[in-house]
Amino acid sequence: MSNFWKNIFGQQDYIPDANGTEELSVDRQSRKQLVDMALHALNSSAKWEEEEKSILANFDYQNGHFQLHLDDNNPYARVLFPFVYTTEMDNLQLVRHVCNESNANGDNEKVIYTINGANNEIDIHVLSSVLILPNNVVQVLSRTLGRMFGWQSAFVRKFERLRQRSEGDKARDPERLDGEWSREMSLLKEMELSHQPVGELRTAMPPREPLRLGELLRTVLGVEKPFSRLTLWIGSEQVVVDDSDSIVRFDLMAKARELGRNEYLAAVVQLSPLEHEECREDVAITLKAEGEDEQAAYYRMTCNKIPNETPASVGYMETGPVVRSFVVAFDKTDGKQRNDEFRYMWKEAVEMHKKGEDEQMTPEQRLVCEIMDENVAGFIYRGKRLFLQKRFAEAIVPLEHAFRTMQRDFDSFKSSMKDVFFEVTYHLGFCHCELRHFAQAAYYLEMLMPLHRINYTIEYVNCLCNSGDMRAENVVDELLIHTDPDRYDEEEGVPQQIQGFRNFLRRRKVYIYIEKGKFEAARSNLREMLNEPENADFAIQELAYIAQQERDKPHPQP
Repeated sequence: MSNFWKNIFGQQDYIPDANGTEELSVDRQSRKQLVDMALHALNSSAKWEEEEKSILANFDYQNGHFQLHLDDNNPYARVLFPFVYTTEMDNLQLVRHVCNESNANGDNEKVIYTINGANNEIDIHVLSSVLILPNNVVQVLSRTLGRMFGWQSAFVRKFERLRQRSEGDKARDPERLDGEWSREMSLLKEMELSHQPVGELRTAMPPREPLRLGELLRTVLGVEKPFSRLTLWIGSEQVVVDDSDSIVRFDLMAKARELGRNEYLAAVVQLSPLEHEECREDVAITLKAEGEDEQAAYYRMTCNKIPNETPASVGYMETGPVVRSFVVAFDKTDGKQRNDEFRYMWKEAVEMHKKGEDEQMTPEQRLVCEIMDENVAGFIYRGKRLFLQKRFAEAIVPLEHAFRTMQRDFDSFKSSMKDVFFEVTYHLGFCHCELRHFAQAAYYLEMLMPLHRINYTIEYVNCLCNSGDMRAENVVDELLIHTDPDRYDEEEGVPQQIQGFRNFLRRRKVYIYIEKGKFEAARSNLREMLNEPENADFAIQELAYIAQQERDKPHPQP
């Protein structure tokens, strides 16, 4: 057997029987006869090659050439379907991506590739294994060979579709593109609330500049009222600031750097409309160190806005406490260095775009390559990075600057620039939704609905459902009609992304039912979901929640 096949097959010890107590019969000659018998039943025959401790069968089956490898002391036969596809070396990224995706979804069969340096090509192979037993060798071998043909077809179909998509894209790195898409879908998944206990708001805010107290409270709590007093405690030290402008500019993180590992910073900010001192509100802030790395020092911050009791006639006061808990970070890197790195990246992207070298750009470069205003490019670049890192509160500031500037020139944009503007709008809506600023989130996300993009639509539906908007059920029902499986070709089936989107809509519909107390309708849908891998966990959780709600519901007195 050549070194090529030895490298693919390798060596393998025997495998015990199902009880794990004794070896299966692995006599080489007996298994060879079983394979010959099975191939004869399948209208094929093998040409055998003898090795020192193994034998190799070459045979043809249904226009495909296969190799079957038998080791001594191993009841399993390893089957190879070689050279199912060949492509150019330039497509290595695509091949690796499709192989990873196929093997993640496969069971016994694996798709592998080898590099043919002489021809500068990549060869694709399908590898599997079968247990050689007298009572089922024909059925098992037939089924295995059939599945290997199926994996050949599936690989070619996925690869060609991905190659066509990559040829029309500016970047030929599908793993990175799919990684960013997966990241965004993961963030969207976190916004899909269920009726189990929901954790604290996951917001990180490593600032590019000092974390000004005014900007923090405006972004996280929506505070716009004048500040009348700041009282700050760090251990036994107390700091009092009475000037409103000084409170707005107060650098909270600079004080936080004075904390020890187990110490707390505590502060109370008084918010008082200048003409209505009796309408004062207090914001209590606590901050505790949570470790650090080479890039940043991290802190856990909790903000609690509690309005004081006021006469009911004061209509502009918010009612009820508002609490937000999130992570902030003190960035150790130099701000000037970060700005210089961005400026270099942006100018390089602009030049590459002029030369038609878009395929060589990173996703960040593609986002800003057509923007001639350095400030706008910087805002978009910074906002995108913070968004993907779940730094939603801080991301709002640069994204809002970019949105306001680009909105004025929107009518003069070409389609690619409009796509950049839509991305900024989507990220803004998402960030506000994460901070539970649902009115602001809906303002941005509603602009995107005519585009019919899945990630934009998912976030809009999340915004409506999580805020209890009365429009949520009608919107979900309409989207379910537009994604009905009957609209798609029976042979092609429903595309995977559409099916995932439809499952999301069904889960949101159940969530709405439960919020409205329609437990029977919700339970009927959840029972169907129990047998669906993508929905099963959700169904179990929500059925348990419904049962708990019904147990806790007070019974009427006779």
